[in-house]
Amino acid sequence: MRKFNLNWGVMLAAVILLGYTYISFLGLLYKVDGVIWKAVLFAIAIIVLVATCVYIMVNSKMTKSKEVGVVGQVIFGAIILATFLLSGGPFTSFLKVAGSKDAIEAEIVNVKNAVSGLDVEYNTYAANRVSEYRNSMLERNELKVQSLHRRLNPDSITTMQQMRQEWVADIGDMSIWNIRLPQNLKYMQQCVSEWTDNYVQLSDFVYDSEKNQSFKYEKFDSSLNKLMDSFKNAGYSLWAVIVAILSALVMMIPYWLAIPTQTRNTKGITYVKQIKH
Repeated sequence: MRKFNLNWGVMLAAVILLGYTYISFLGLLYKVDGVIWKAVLFAIAIIVLVATCVYIMVNSKMTKSKEVGVVGQVIFGAIILATFLLSGGPFTSFLKVAGSKDAIEAEIVNVKNAVSGLDVEYNTYAANRVSEYRNSMLERNELKVQSLHRRLNPDSITTMQQMRQEWVADIGDMSIWNIRLPQNLKYMQQCVSEWTDNYVQLSDFVYDSEKNQSFKYEKFDSSLNKLMDSFKNAGYSLWAVIVAILSALVMMIPYWLAIPTQTRNTKGITYVKQIKH
């Protein structure tokens, strides 16, 4: 029965450790812009450190190891608590993100719409500029007007815009539970920045009689920055301390259930005797 209780304690501790680590892993992902390897190393460090400390504590109690001693066991317990406290920031960061799930996912939709709106806004800009240029000419010269139109709308632009719209439509799961969401948002930001620069280059010239400026598009950056700030600004809280302490206590269950043993060596044979309480 005691052995069963110990196994039950180990299983419970393992579930809590893995669950806590996964939430902390997600929270750190949002803070490092989706760099997965950093979050993975962080999660592995938590699991290895806590699991090693629990193993040493349980083993030292069961064998009554003099090398570790009571003070050593207390130190390992303190390391477990410190590990949970230090990882509490990313943990509660993701809890705050999850608590604002609906608002954040609505903001994600706004970001996707802002990507789609880039082409729409440029087409409107180009059409208005051509129209204003035609109206500003003292003498109608359709060759110049068509030249401006071709400059602002090269033959390849329709194909590129269609491909971009298909890309936005095919973007997969944008849920906060998707570990690639921060990375996808970062990649989306890079793509939109390149597309915007391309439009700026197309429009970065002025013909005679024109008073227009080159194309500008700030809607996407403002939407994305607002979204990313909601991730990064979520930080440490009182819940981090409470959850860390509770998780550390759960990690102690295998230690509390472990039964000390006595060992004696006779003619090269080791005998193990369970200490009865």
